[in-house]
Amino acid sequence: MKGVISDSGKTIKQQAQKIAKQLAQEPFEMAKSAKSQVSPFEIVQGQGQPKTTNRSNQTRTPSDTQRQENADKIQSQRLIQAYEQELKDISKKSLYEELLEMTGQGIYVPVEDYPQLSPEERQVLKASTRQLWHECSKQQGMGG
Repeated sequence: MKGVISDSGKTIKQQAQKIAKQLAQEPFEMAKSAKSQVSPFEIVQGQGQPKTTNRSNQTRTPSDTQRQENADKIQSQRLIQAYEQELKDISKKSLYEELLEMTGQGIYVPVEDYPQLSPEERQVLKASTRQLWHECSKQQGMGG
C-alpha cells in the first residue's frame, strides 16, 4: 500500500511539473502566433541560412531583422524620452504660470525655492513681485 501511495505521489508531482512546463510555454506560443498575425514578415526555412521575407517578396536576413529590431527599439526609447521631456516642460510651464498668477494676486513667491525655473522665469517673477510691493507701498503711503 505504501508503494502505491508513493508512486501516486510521484505521478502527481510529475503531472504538476508537466502542467507547469506547459503553462510556462503557453505565453511563448501565444507570442509566436501574435507575431505572425501582426508582423508583415514570414520566416522562410530553406537550404542553408534561414531568411525572413517580407510579404512583398523582399528577402531579409536574420541580421537585417535584428538591425531593424534594434533601430525600432532605439526609436521607441527616443520617443519615450521625448514624451518624458514634454511632460516635464508642461509641468514646468504650469508651475511658472501658477507662480506668476500668485504674484499677481499679491502673494510673495520665493523663487529660490523653485530651482526648476529658468533664470529668465526667475527674473520675471522677481520683477513682478518687486512691482507689486512697490505699488502696495505707494497705496499705503497715500492712504496712511
